[in-house]
Amino acid sequence: MNSYFWTKLLLHDNSSLDEFDDEVLMNTTLQGDLHPALFPVNCQYAEQVITEYLRHVLEFTWEELKQNLDIKLDSASVHLQFTFPASWSQKARALIRRAVTNAWGFKRDQDTLGTDLSESEAASKSVFDYRQIQSDSEFKANRGDGILICDCGGGTVVRLLYVY
Repeated sequence: MNSYFWTKLLLHDNSSLDEFDDEVLMNTTLQGDLHPALFPVNCQYAEQVITEYLRHVLEFTWEELKQNLDIKLDSASVHLQFTFPASWSQKARALIRRAVTNAWGFKRDQDTLGTDLSESEAASKSVFDYRQIQSDSEFKANRGDGILICDCGGGTVVRLLYVY
């Protein structure tokens, strides 16, 4: 039985080792000890793994909401927003879009799926959406005011500035 202590799927055929910041992963890769499925010739295997993983997460979440939290989802519409790190390439984003779409096999007609926002854009959208639904919100913006969203993490920093 093979076991691994990290998860790192390559979403590009041409990924090079210097892109990895995990010393154990780099050393193991250099020694040739990795299962070949982690480095597919094409990205089909990575997409299948991601699809299956997301399918389990979505099914678990759906059942948890229905059974343990007693939320009535039969007539409610659900919007699933899946976001991307800003640094991801268009190829990686397309792979994940397909995986998310395929994973949500129980999506109903009233449900919607969004796969077009970066993490930073989603953060700013949530701020503006929250402001619209909270009449007593402390977040007050006037024409000409600027809103700065700073997304730090995962080795990147993305800043978005919105001006009313």
